[in-house]
Amino acid sequence: AGSITIGAGNSSIAGDLYFGVNADIFKSSGALNVTASSTIFNGSVTINHDAGDTLILTKSTTEPSMRFEGDTNKDFCLTISGDDFTITQNDGVTDILTLDHDTKNATFAGEVTISASTAYLNFNKPGVDILSTIVSETDAGTGGKLRFLTKRNGDTQLNALILDDNQNATFAGNTTILKTTPQ
Repeated sequence: AGSITIGAGNSSIAGDLYFGVNADIFKSSGALNVTASSTIFNGSVTINHDAGDTLILTKSTTEPSMRFEGDTNKDFCLTISGDDFTITQNDGVTDILTLDHDTKNATFAGEVTISASTAYLNFNKPGVDILSTIVSETDAGTGGKLRFLTKRNGDTQLNALILDDNQNATFAGNTTILKTTPQ
């Protein structure tokens, strides 16, 4: 039970609206085309929800996937397979990034680039603050410098090793060479 209100430019339905198997009530040239096997939106779709899950994809025979179509052969596919979430390229098979739900591991198929004037790669243990850091920053002029920082027992991080733009290495502590004859 409900009502249908048809107005100038806007219509509203109070209650549920059901369509049969061959509900071809919307024309393919319109904003929405509904058939027995698909729904096509010809325009933007906005999903608003105040709390909880906003969009849930479920597939009854295999895991769900979503394809973002770009230029020719530039598609991206989001797929769940077992405990892995993958971002793949066009074919849905060639992995770009894999996130493992159980191990929390991330696997990148290509190079990883951090773009910042000073880039930080922090390493920490769950429930503990940052244990060590690799910092890439500008040295003199346009040269690059790489710093490896470590810390002990909650102390402040300190430079353990610095590699500068002249390929010089500065060690903060003692350096031990175990082999006495060079090769």
